[in-house]
Amino acid sequence: MITDSITIHAPAADVYAALVRPALIQQWFSDEAFLQFQARVGGAYYLGWNLGYRVTGTFTALEPNTRVAMTWRGDGEERETQVEYSLTAVDGGTYVTITHNGHSDSERGKQEEANHRRGWEGVLEALKHLVENGTDLRFMRRPMLGIFLDEVTPARRAEVHLPDDVNGVWIVGTVENSGARAAGLERGDVVVSIAGTPVNDFASIGAALKGKVGGDMVDVAYYRAGVRYEKPMQLTKRQPPAVPPTPAGLAAHLRDVNSRLMEEIAALTAGVPEELLARRPGADEWSVNENLAHLIWTERIHQVDVWNAVSAGIGVEWLDNNPAHLTPTLAKYRTGAALLDALREELMATAAQVEALPADAAARATTFIGLGATLLAGEGHMRDHIEQMTRALEAVKATV
Repeated sequence: MITDSITIHAPAADVYAALVRPALIQQWFSDEAFLQFQARVGGAYYLGWNLGYRVTGTFTALEPNTRVAMTWRGDGEERETQVEYSLTAVDGGTYVTITHNGHSDSERGKQEEANHRRGWEGVLEALKHLVENGTDLRFMRRPMLGIFLDEVTPARRAEVHLPDDVNGVWIVGTVENSGARAAGLERGDVVVSIAGTPVNDFASIGAALKGKVGGDMVDVAYYRAGVRYEKPMQLTKRQPPAVPPTPAGLAAHLRDVNSRLMEEIAALTAGVPEELLARRPGADEWSVNENLAHLIWTERIHQVDVWNAVSAGIGVEWLDNNPAHLTPTLAKYRTGAALLDALREELMATAAQVEALPADAAARATTFIGLGATLLAGEGHMRDHIEQMTRALEAVKATV
């Protein structure tokens, strides 16, 4: 039998929620988590990891804030086994015990038990970190490139004279105080390898960074204006999000930041003819109006994030920036001024929604810290698009 235990400095209700809500399970345990409707006795679940391991089973016991039990069968495993979490209130928090049993005495069963034992190592530590701090420990331990990335389109390939037989990822911008910025990487560079591992798409970046931690030095190869360069770069350590401690404080911060950002956008677009606001600078580059429509859509997704945070539900998976997310907004708001007003209203609505968060949701680190980090990251996202709009206007004005 496999067993492990840990004390978590949080109420049992917060720990229990992290055991049965898919959006939280994905932040400390698996990479994918689906439940059949809600967790219920007899209800099915599925867990998946990016390395390819998948588990299915059913809940056999659900005693709120006390006990969770389930069957467990991974891909190709000999038999179904049993997993149980027990929660006991202790001074200052909750004592959590995990047991995993039911393996056979065959050689195969013994090997599977050994595999499971290794798999459970560090899992409760990740659960503790999420419930106490509101962040995914696995993610916090990963190094950060400090680069905003996008795909290499045919137009971009031509712009930087990238050889036909070379693939990579396009740098949209770099993060302030990051190793990428210190190394001199800039917008328009195409990264083709990291630490000697080819980077052909976003997924390959994870493989290149496997086993690395913040502070490590790696060689990064990139193309700029048709020339290949290679230089050392320090991977950036992730810092805990500095989220204001209350909904009112977070809302006030968002209002202050968004007010300044909207002033910048208003100044940028003031007096610009509508035809130029709507004109694309290139086939694969957005116009000013398309950037504004994207920001409006983003803010509506943020509102879904706030809504989901109240019940720790599943968020919206944003897979790409395909045009379908722009067309309804552009159809509704037909001018730059209308788009600007709509964006301002959506930002105000998000802040009001945050300020109105119920006390229990705001008190849970699993809810509030993760949500706050997402919303605070919006500033960097908006500034990136302000830069895009600035470049777009410069390009289209040059054609007049």
